[in-house]
Amino acid sequence: MMLLFTFIDRKENVSLDRIEEHSIKLANDIYICHHRFINNKMKWKKSEATFASGIRIFLAKFETILGLLTPPVLKSLLMNGLSALDDDSVWCELEYVALKISPYGKVINNNVLYLARLYNDDLELQPPSKFDIKGYITDISNLNKASLLLFTQYREFLIFINKSDKSQMYLRNLKHSTYGTLIKLIQNDKYRDLLGLYGLKAFAVNRKLLNAAKECPKYMSVHFQLMLSNFDNKIFERKSILIKGRHRVDLTDLYDMSPALYKDIQRYSNVIDSTFLHLKDDTIRDRFSAFKRVLPILQSVLPREYNSLLLTEGIGALIFNDGLLKQLHDKNALSRKDFLLIHGICQCVYPEKTPELISFRENQLSFPGINRNRDLQCDFSIIKVISERMYDDFSEFLEQRKQDIDQKNYSMVSVHHNYQQVKSLIHKYRDSFTQQHINILREWGIKGFGVDDGLVQKHLLAELQVSVNENSFNRKTAITYRSSLAWLVREFGVPFNDIYPIKYTKTVKHNQRLNAHDFYTESQCRELAFYIEKLLCDYSESLYHKILLNFGKVILKTAWNILARYLN
Repeated sequence: MMLLFTFIDRKENVSLDRIEEHSIKLANDIYICHHRFINNKMKWKKSEATFASGIRIFLAKFETILGLLTPPVLKSLLMNGLSALDDDSVWCELEYVALKISPYGKVINNNVLYLARLYNDDLELQPPSKFDIKGYITDISNLNKASLLLFTQYREFLIFINKSDKSQMYLRNLKHSTYGTLIKLIQNDKYRDLLGLYGLKAFAVNRKLLNAAKECPKYMSVHFQLMLSNFDNKIFERKSILIKGRHRVDLTDLYDMSPALYKDIQRYSNVIDSTFLHLKDDTIRDRFSAFKRVLPILQSVLPREYNSLLLTEGIGALIFNDGLLKQLHDKNALSRKDFLLIHGICQCVYPEKTPELISFRENQLSFPGINRNRDLQCDFSIIKVISERMYDDFSEFLEQRKQDIDQKNYSMVSVHHNYQQVKSLIHKYRDSFTQQHINILREWGIKGFGVDDGLVQKHLLAELQVSVNENSFNRKTAITYRSSLAWLVREFGVPFNDIYPIKYTKTVKHNQRLNAHDFYTESQCRELAFYIEKLLCDYSESLYHKILLNFGKVILKTAWNILARYLN
């Protein structure tokens, strides 16, 4: 029996005998589609000519398609007709094969989709290459340019994540980064061949491919490692550390780059978990995120031979090569914050071999027990630039206090505070020093504050007073500077010249009264009442001011009556 598509325009009639020769079931199914189309053209939104043209292209390439299909898919299609498309593996292969038939691949796939929708009477039906991520339809057909293997493996990954309780937006971002990275890779002929042959396993077969993936703009380590571990958890085992028994930090990328560094970071994690109990979980996690960020910077700063040692030997390469940590400390390309992170890791992993920070820093004074009972390092370079003798005095005095602080009537916190205040005072007015001032400090050090009847000391106090009086400097800070200078010079046996005082002005006293929590005195209340009544008698006062005066009078009289009741 010959099946014939008939249309109003007989020129558009199409015979299905070519399909019927191979599969009566498939020919009958397509014939059913034709009838469904004819009976409701408005629903299916195509003209007869367009529909007939698509069927003709499908018929013309039908035998070519059959020749490219694998035996199991071919058998299913011929035996089950369009019902075979209910099996995603059949439809996936049919899409892949059609794309090989240039330049008709997309046209053939569009017509297969149209037939499937007609056959199932479902306008919303989507092919396997259009994946539904919790209501968001996304196209992954371009992976077929590499191979059907890569396409099906990635589609299985999408099926896996779609079953999770993650939000649509999270899954869309995950797909965007992983799919975008794969598409970027298959634009390279060599990488496309690898992915076409091995699928996702190619990233284990050739590690350069994984490194290339990391260079792609859309690559995200966590997303990509999730895809690979879902494909094969043994080949692509995810390497992570557990923080405080609750939070996992993925370090698979670090392990792939350097197993030695990964092992060091594991040890670092164990140490800070058990030692730095005061640190919050987020703070600890931030340190590992920071290390991931700092590592490429560190590698760019290191000479090539040391960079190789870092990857093969781990963090020990920075310690066991003399002077390397010191070089890193001095490199401008490595910020102070980044260096402190690297040094902290070294200290945790190799506590006895890592040099102390103070050994790297010139002109640094160390104050013990200031910050959470840890040493606090303070830079006194600005003092040394003015006078090395004065810097030495600061340093020697501090070392003496470290030995006998328990015998003093002040603490190391007070020493640190006074040192910082005096340093700031000298730094603020250093440009006002004459050569005579500088010569005194360079020759005498801190005791120079008493030389020539306290010339330098008087100069600083005078400058401080002028700054306050001109309202260019905070009064309270100035008083603190003055107090710290007095403490320091007296500790060195130098008389303090109590001149050029920082006085409280009337405004300051008034503000103090406004901030006070005491009561008005009886005389103050009488004075207030007197001036309120006097102003109320002044007819030139505006209505607004009279309202305020009357309001004040009511408050004052009410308070007076309440107080009188209690006093009586």
